[in-house]
Amino acid sequence: GKHKATNAVKEPVLMKCRAHKEAHPTHGKSAIAKKIAPDAFEMNQSAGRPFGWESEIDAYEAIKGWLTPSKSK
Repeated sequence: GKHKATNAVKEPVLMKCRAHKEAHPTHGKSAIAKKIAPDAFEMNQSAGRPFGWESEIDAYEAIKGWLTPSKSK
């Protein structure tokens, strides 16, 4: 339950990223994040801002982070 609000934004955003990657296999993380960030920012605003993003740049940085495999594994 703790991540329910953020997942409501993160899951559809990641789905959009995957779809974009399939349509444009040569695009890297940065290009995908840049393309999806405006939508992600809007989704976050509509969901009551579970992520404290102030701008599309914040959304872009977050998405880039999500698309980068974790180094901790």
